[in-house]
Formats: sequence, C-alpha cells, structure tokens
Amino acid sequence: QALAPRTAPSTSPVMVSDALQAIALAGSQEALGLAVVIGGEAGYSLSQRPGKAWKTSVPTLVASGVLAYAATLIESGNRDEMLSGLALGTPVSLALCALYGLRVRADDGAPKDAPIVGLIVSVLGFF
Repeated sequence: QALAPRTAPSTSPVMVSDALQAIALAGSQEALGLAVVIGGEAGYSLSQRPGKAWKTSVPTLVASGVLAYAATLIESGNRDEMLSGLALGTPVSLALCALYGLRVRADDGAPKDAPIVGLIVSVLGFF
C-alpha cells in the first residue's frame, strides 16, 4: 500500500466563512461611517473656530483616517487583517468617546452642539 506524498503546510491567509464575511462588511461599514461623521464634524468645528478648535479637531481628523484604514482591514476577508482592524478601531473609538466628553465639558465658549452629536455618534459607533 503506497503512502500519499506529503505536502507542505499552506501559508495562504486564513479566509473567513460567508457569515463572518457578512459581519465583517457590517463592521467595516460602521467604522467607515463613524470615520466620515467625525471627520465632517471636525472639519465643521475647525471652520467655525479655527483658533481654538485645532487642538481637538486635528486629533479627531487623524482618528477619522485611522478608522477609515481600520474599516478596510475589517472588510478584507482575511482573519488576521480583520483582527488587526478591530484591534486598531476599538481603542480609537474609545479615545473618541473620551475626547468628545472632554470637549463637551470644556469651558471654552465654543458651541457644544457638534461635540454633543459627536459624543453620541462615537458612543453608538463603539457599541
């Protein structure tokens, strides 16, 4: 009885099932949607009060870019890249919640409507 030849272990990335792919698509759309909303809010705040808003708007714009990148990783279909995207997006979302909370509490004379909406959206985007 002949033995089957041994093959080298596969080094291809581990792909996910159709169900996980659907979840990944939803997660990536959520992260991308949050990135667009917070990027728009930061741009609006920066245009309204450029002298004071840059301290919080620039980090928010950076976070928006990081979340957009994390969304592409989450949607990739590769398990390792999906985990990296989630690991990148989670602390950014938590930091956004804290940043918007500080902006709402800050006594800087700036209107609080945009940061309050940002706080609500970032909390909903995290959960």
